[in-house]
Amino acid sequence: MIRAIRNTALALGVIFLVSVLLSGIAECKDKTSLISVKGEPKIMKHGLSNWNACKLDAAIDNGDRIKTLKGESVEIYFSGKSTKVVKIEENSDVYVRKCESPYSIELLSGSAMAYLEKLPKGSTFEIRTPTGISGARGTGWGVTAGELKTIFKAFENIIYVKGIDANGNEIPGELVVKEGWQSIVDKFQTPGALEELAAGDFEKWLEWKNDLLKRLEELKKLGFEGAEEMENQIQELEDKKNTDVRDARDSDGVGNRLDSSGGGYNPPGDGYKE
Repeated sequence: MIRAIRNTALALGVIFLVSVLLSGIAECKDKTSLISVKGEPKIMKHGLSNWNACKLDAAIDNGDRIKTLKGESVEIYFSGKSTKVVKIEENSDVYVRKCESPYSIELLSGSAMAYLEKLPKGSTFEIRTPTGISGARGTGWGVTAGELKTIFKAFENIIYVKGIDANGNEIPGELVVKEGWQSIVDKFQTPGALEELAAGDFEKWLEWKNDLLKRLEELKKLGFEGAEEMENQIQELEDKKNTDVRDARDSDGVGNRLDSSGGGYNPPGDGYKE
């Protein structure tokens, strides 16, 4: 009886391990490509030491490194059953870690914005920096990274944020950041207190997302599977832009919106989870 239980447990363990490995292989096979290139950003393919120009619709492999200078940017599209688009902004340096679980961008320096929709249950997408980690299953957020601190900004829904210790390991506990708020993570520290986002942050985010939606036909030709679903969000985006930006510009900011509606941008206390 005991032997039968052990054999069953072993078989289940093997099945789980195989499923994890196959999942990783599937993620690696999913097409990851550049759907927008502005300026002359450079890419260093994994395993090589030379830099080449980024090209529209070029395939991006695990471990590829991308650099942008002033006025340059790229958009990276991760294919699959969910929508994952990351914009690497000017003066940035990133590694793509698409074959690592979860999907991730390692932002060494600079800024990035991520748009996610309907990731599979139990999965997340993370952006890692020299001082912290942020992730989500479906949301929109921005990250600005430096050697000594990182600013994590939640534009839609929520993200989680963690600090990194001197050994590169995650510091226990995470801060939940709701939309309309940000947290600064200093080197080797836990996430800092929540702060309200400025109106300019929202405008920048909405400008990019709106532009992404307007380029749907172009993106469909490149195999952008999330284009049709995003098309249905155009009116919602316009409504959000007209409401959120107006409220954010108000002298009392987001607080006035909370007083009148009781929802939306409510700060989650200290936000920490163990």
